[in-house]
Amino acid sequence: MRHPTLRTLQSDVLASLLVGFIAASPSSTLAQAPLDVAAIVRQKAPAVVAIFEDGTEGNRVPRTAGPVGDEGETEDDDVRGAGFLISPEGFIVTINDVIEEAENLAVRVSDVDEPAKLVARDSQSGIAILKIDPRPRMSTIAWGDPNKIQVGDWALSIGKGLRSGTMAALGIISARTPGNFRDLIRTDLQISKNSAGGPLLNAAGEVIGVVLPLAGNAEFASAISSQTARFVADQLMQTGRVERSYLGVDLQVITPPLAQALGLADTRGALVASVEPDSAAAKGGVEVGDVITRFRNTDISSPSELSRAVASEKPSSQVQLHVVRQGTSREVVVIVEARRTGGAKAPETVEAPGKKLGLVLAGLNEATRRQLGGEASGGAMVQRVETGSPAAENGIEVGDVILSANTRDVKGPSDVAAEWSRAQAEKKPILLRIYRNGRVMFVAVPS
Repeated sequence: MRHPTLRTLQSDVLASLLVGFIAASPSSTLAQAPLDVAAIVRQKAPAVVAIFEDGTEGNRVPRTAGPVGDEGETEDDDVRGAGFLISPEGFIVTINDVIEEAENLAVRVSDVDEPAKLVARDSQSGIAILKIDPRPRMSTIAWGDPNKIQVGDWALSIGKGLRSGTMAALGIISARTPGNFRDLIRTDLQISKNSAGGPLLNAAGEVIGVVLPLAGNAEFASAISSQTARFVADQLMQTGRVERSYLGVDLQVITPPLAQALGLADTRGALVASVEPDSAAAKGGVEVGDVITRFRNTDISSPSELSRAVASEKPSSQVQLHVVRQGTSREVVVIVEARRTGGAKAPETVEAPGKKLGLVLAGLNEATRRQLGGEASGGAMVQRVETGSPAAENGIEVGDVILSANTRDVKGPSDVAAEWSRAQAEKKPILLRIYRNGRVMFVAVPS
C-alpha cells in the first residue's frame, strides 16, 4: 500500500478526507492513534511558526498576514524554515540551519508577525532556541517519547509558509540512526523548506523529532530525535548552554573474536580499553577489561550507545552500570562528571579558493585521540556541516573525525583545506578517510 506524499497530503488535509493513521503493528503505540489526521494538523498547527528575516531595522510591528507583491509572487520565498512553541513563556525550538547568519529574526504566529530573539544554539546537536513575548492562551506542543516509535510507524510533519499557511506531510519511520552527538529518525516524508525546523509528530500529536532540511539531492526527510532535542532544548532554555557528562573511559567495539576470548555469549556491550586516572569511572571502580552491558535501565549494545547515554546525563548524576568482569556480572555505581574540554582547538571553517567544502572542523583533544587509539596521531573533528554543501551531499556528518585527505594524514583543519584546494585545482574529488561510531571508512567528495 502506498502512503500519501506531500502533494497528496496537502489536498487531503485541506479537504479533511484523510481517514487517519494505520498502526504498523498491534504492539505499536500508534495502535491507539486518532482517526482524524486533519484534526491533528488543525490542533497543532497554531503552535508551529514560520521563521523569516525581517528586512526592517529594529522590531517589526505585529500585523495581520496577507499576500504581498505582484501576482504570482509569494512571501514564502523569504521563509527560512519553521519552528514550534514548546512552552507558554514563548520559547521556540528550531535548528541552526534555519537561523544561520540571520539578522532581525521574526516569526509568524497565528497570522501575526512577531520579532524573535535568539536565546542560544548548540553546534553539536544542531538545535537552536528562539523566544518571543508570551501572550495569553499561547498554543504549544508537548514532547513525545521516540523510544516508543517503531520502524514502519507513521509520522507527520507540519511546516508554515507566510502566504501558503500550514503545510503537512505524512510518511513512515524508515530507520533510527545513532550519531555521536544526536540520534536521527529517518523517514520517507517529502517536505519543502517550510518544514525544516518544524516538528515531527506521532499519532498523539506529540513531538518525536525536529525536522532537518533535505541535504543535497536527498528525497526524504530526517529529524533530530526528541530524546536529543529535548535534552538540549531544556538546557538552552534554562542556562543558555549544554553540559554533557563524561565517564572517563576509552571504549572498544566487541568483535566476535574478542567476545570469544572474553567468554561472552555475544558482541553486545562496550569494552573498557582504558580508564582515565581520577575520572568518574576510576572513582566508581570501573576497570580495564570490564564490559558495560547496561546503563541505568538501558541495555547497551555498542560503545556509541553508551557514549550517548552518558552524555545525556546531567553532571553529578549518580548512575548504575551493569558490567561483566572476568565472566562475572556485577553492578557499579558512578557519579558522572561534566565533559572535559581541555586541549580542544577552536572550530575552523574549511576555506579555500573556489567552491566551499561546507565543513567547520576542530582539532582533537587528547581524550578523543586516546579513544581512536592507533587510528589517529592527529585528525580533525566535524563540528558543523552546511546544508546543501558538497560535504553534506556526500554523507559527511557532525561528529565524524577526518583522519586523512587524499591519502595524506590530517594533523588539523588546515590540512583538509589545503587538500580541498589541491583537489579543486586538479579537478578531482577529495578522498577523505573518516572515523565514525567505531568504524573507519572512505568518502569521496567531488570538487
